[in-house]
Amino acid sequence: MDIIKAAESALKALTDKYAFEINGCIQNQTDPNSLDRFAELITNYALVSSQQQVLENIKAQITTVKPDVENED
Repeated sequence: MDIIKAAESALKALTDKYAFEINGCIQNQTDPNSLDRFAELITNYALVSSQQQVLENIKAQITTVKPDVENED
């Protein structure tokens, strides 16, 4: 499950990044491109959030379905 933890960490980092940038847009609304940038960041944040949800669903499936291990001796 190390790949799951790595994916969780990467998605969390992206969520934090986009949240920080969204906050920056809110704080600096005088920039001429702030609305476009804000909309782009919201889209990116929503995408990462949905990816986190999919990863949680995959994690739940992995923990409830354990593969049969056969001896190949």
